[in-house]
Amino acid sequence: MSAHTEQLHHDATGLQLVVDTLRRRSQAALRALDILPVGVMILDSRNRPVIANRYARDLFPAWRGVMGGLTALLRQQQLDYAGCRRQATQHQAIDGNASTSRTAAMDTSRLILIPRPGELRPLPAVMFNLGATGEESGDESLNVVFFSDPDHEIVINRDRVRDIYGLTLAEARLAGLLAEGRHLRAAAAQLGITFETARTHLKRIFSKTTTTSQADLVRLLLNLTNQIG
Repeated sequence: MSAHTEQLHHDATGLQLVVDTLRRRSQAALRALDILPVGVMILDSRNRPVIANRYARDLFPAWRGVMGGLTALLRQQQLDYAGCRRQATQHQAIDGNASTSRTAAMDTSRLILIPRPGELRPLPAVMFNLGATGEESGDESLNVVFFSDPDHEIVINRDRVRDIYGLTLAEARLAGLLAEGRHLRAAAAQLGITFETARTHLKRIFSKTTTTSQADLVRLLLNLTNQIG
C-alpha cells in the first residue's frame, strides 16, 4: 500500500470517527428532549417542523402534517408582530434605553397560540429564534417552539419525591396526588384512608419538605425535576 493510499485510509477512518461521534451526540440530545415534560419542536427558516420531541409527537401523532399549519399561523401573526416591533422601536427612540430590553426580547422570542380542532383549548407556546452560525456558511436560522397542553395531566414521580425529601411511600402518594390537583379529602378517598390520617400524613410531609401550606408544597413538587422521565 502506497503512502498516499495509507494517508487516504487514515483520513477516511478519522472522518468516520467524527461522523460517528456527531451522530451519537445528536441521538443523545434527542433522547434528552424526549424526557422533558413539555413539547419541543424545532422549525426551519420557513417555520416548517423538522424535529419534535416525544411530548410533541404524542400530542400530534401526525406532527409533520398537523404542525405544518404552524407555518400559516405564523405568517398570519407576522403583521401583528411587525407592528408591535415598530411600536417598541419608536418607544425606544423616545425613552432612550428604557425599551431596549423589550425590543431585544422581541427579536428573539414570540408568544403564539396554536389552535386545535373541536372544543380543545389552544396551546400556549413561546417561540425562540436560535439564529444562524454565520451567513457566510449558508446556515439557516432555526426556531424552537416550547408548548404545554393545558389539558395534559401532570404526573409527579413518586419515587423521586421519596428519595429527595425522605417521605414514606404513603406520604409520597399523598403528596403526588395533591401536586396533581387533588383536594386533600379527595386524595384521602382515592388512597383509601381517612381524612384524619391524610391530615397526619400532610403534617409530616410539611415537616420533611420544610413547607407550611399545601400551596407551598404544590409549588415545590411541581419543580421540573419531579416531572422528568
